[in-house]
Amino acid sequence: MIRGQKWLIWSVYKQPTVTNMYFLVVMEHILTDCNKYGSKYIICGDLNVNMLNSNKCISDVLDVQQIL
Repeated sequence: MIRGQKWLIWSVYKQPTVTNMYFLVVMEHILTDCNKYGSKYIICGDLNVNMLNSNKCISDVLDVQQIL
């Protein structure tokens, strides 16, 4: 609790061998649960994804969830 609000702090590491699609599905489920319960959250870590790449599947999910 910070100033009376619930916060979830993620420390995330995606191994390079894990596909972006699998990671995306897992992350989307967790983000949906966070939003369902009204939690605020901070995501930090190593996603092993080039966010400037033309394949923007992860940045699209973050954008839909209003994180980016």
